[in-house]
Amino acid sequence: MKKRVIFIVVTALLCCLLVACGSKTRLQAPQNIRQNGPFLIWDEVKNAEGYIVLADNEEYVTAEPSCNLSFLGGETVYVVKIKAVGDGENFADSDWSEFGFNEIFKYTLLADGSGYEVNLSVSSVELQDRKVVVPSTYENLPVTRIADKMFYKCASLTEVVLPNTLKEIGANAFYNCKALTSIDLPSSVTAIGSGAFSGCSSLKKLIVPTGIEQIENLTFEGCTSLTEIVLPNTLKEIGKMAFINCKALTSIELPASVTAIGSGAFSGCSSLKKIVVPSGVECIAEEMFYECASLTEIVLSNTLKEIKRAAFAHCIALESIELPESVTAIGSSAFSGCLSLKKIVVPDGIERIEGNMFGDCTSLTEVVLPSTLKEIRGMAFLGCIVLENIELPESVTAIGSIAFGGCSSLKKIVVPTGVERIEGSTFVGCSNLTEVVLPSTLKEIMGMAFRNCEALKTVVLPLSLKDIGKGAFSNCPLESVFFGGTEAEYLSVSVAEGNDSILSAAVYFYSETEPTENPQKFWRYSGGKPLPWA
Repeated sequence: MKKRVIFIVVTALLCCLLVACGSKTRLQAPQNIRQNGPFLIWDEVKNAEGYIVLADNEEYVTAEPSCNLSFLGGETVYVVKIKAVGDGENFADSDWSEFGFNEIFKYTLLADGSGYEVNLSVSSVELQDRKVVVPSTYENLPVTRIADKMFYKCASLTEVVLPNTLKEIGANAFYNCKALTSIDLPSSVTAIGSGAFSGCSSLKKLIVPTGIEQIENLTFEGCTSLTEIVLPNTLKEIGKMAFINCKALTSIELPASVTAIGSGAFSGCSSLKKIVVPSGVECIAEEMFYECASLTEIVLSNTLKEIKRAAFAHCIALESIELPESVTAIGSSAFSGCLSLKKIVVPDGIERIEGNMFGDCTSLTEVVLPSTLKEIRGMAFLGCIVLENIELPESVTAIGSIAFGGCSSLKKIVVPTGVERIEGSTFVGCSNLTEVVLPSTLKEIMGMAFRNCEALKTVVLPLSLKDIGKGAFSNCPLESVFFGGTEAEYLSVSVAEGNDSILSAAVYFYSETEPTENPQKFWRYSGGKPLPWA
C-alpha cells in the first residue's frame, strides 16, 4: 500500500514538471543585427536573461544586446550566431539568428538608385570551408544583386545564405564552387546570369524560383551531382549548353511555357532517361541531346518543324522515336551512333537525308523514306550493318559518296530513275549485296562505288552509261555483265583501271527480240530480270 502511494505521488510530480516545462515560452530570436566598429549590436529581446554569441565555434556570453568581438584575436569571421537566453522556468532559449560580416563585402549602388550590388572584398582562399550570409540591406537600401563572379572559384565554400531582397544573380557568380551541395534561391530572384552555377560539381538539388523566364547559357554546366531541378512555369527559354554534362540528372520536367531550347542544352546528360519536349518548341537545336546515353524515351510535339545537326547523336539506348509529320528538315548526324535504334519513319516533306544522319546505327533494320525525298547525302547510312533492305523513292535524284558504305547486310538496291551518277564508294563494303538495279538515266559510276561487294556476281549497266571510275567494281566477283545496248556502244564506255572483274566477266548485249546471230552474246528481260538468250 505504502509503495503504491509513493508511486502515485512521484507520478503526479513528474506530470506537474512536464506540464510546467511544456508551458515555457520560446524567446524571440535577436533581430536587426548590425555592426558598429568592433561591436556587434542587436535589438533587445524582451524577457531575455542574456545572450550567447557563437563565432568560429567559440562562445561569448553577454548580458547586454551587444558584443565586442575583439576576443577572436583578429581572425576573420564571416558568420556569427546569436541567441537570447531564457530564465529556464518561464522562457526557453530562442532560435539562433545569423549575421554575415560586412567586412567581407563591398557594395555598388545600382544605376537606378534602388539598391545595391554586393561583391566580395576578400579572396576565395579566405572563404575556405566557410558559410557566408549575404546581408539583405546596406545603408538602408536593399541588396538586390549578386555581382558577376562574386564567388568565382571559391572551391571550398560550403554554404551561402541569400537574402529575400535579392532579384538577380550575376554571370558566373558561383562558378566552380565545388563544395557547394545546396543553395536556396529566394523567390524574389527573377534573373540568373550565364554560367552562374557552372562547375558546382557537388550541387545536388535546385529549385528555380517562379518568375525566372530564361535559363542562360552554361548556367548549370558541369553540375555532375545534380539529380533534381525544378523549373518554374514562367520559364520561356533554356540557353545553350545550360545543363551540359549534368551526368547525374535522371529526369527533368520542361514547363509548357518553354518555347526555345539552345544547342547542346542537355548534351552529356548521360543518366537522363526520358524527355518531353513542350509543344511551343519548334526546333530541336544542334547537339541538344548529344550523348544522352540512357535516353530511352523522347516525346516530340506535332508542332515541331526542325531537328538540327547531331541533335540525338550517340543516344545509344534509344530504340525508337516517332518523328511528327510537322518536321520538314533533319540535320546531319541527327541520329548517328544511336546503336539501339531499330526503326525510323522519315516524315513526308523531308527532301534530303543529310550526311551521316543514321551513321553507325548498328541495330537499324527498317527505314521508311518519304515520297518527297530528293537527295541522300554522303555517309547517310554508313555502318548500318543489319539493314537488309531499303526502298529508295523514285523522287530521289542524287545519292552521295559512302551513303551506304559498310551496310554489310544489304542484299538489293534499286537506284531510282533520275539518278545520273553513283558517287565514289557509295556502296563500298556492302558484302551481301547480290542485286543492283541501275536506272536508264545513269551516266557515271565513280571510283570505288561498289568496292568489296563480295557477293555481287551480276550487274546490269544501262545504255546511258559513259564512265566507270577507278576500282568501281574492285573485289567484286562479277560473272555476268548485262549492257543495255550493242557491243559497239559498250566499247565506247570508258572503263578505268582496277575493274578487272568487269573485263573478265561474260558480257551480254541487249536485244529484247530474238537476235539473228550469235545469241550467246545477247540478253533480254524475263520476269523483270536479265536473262541470256542462250
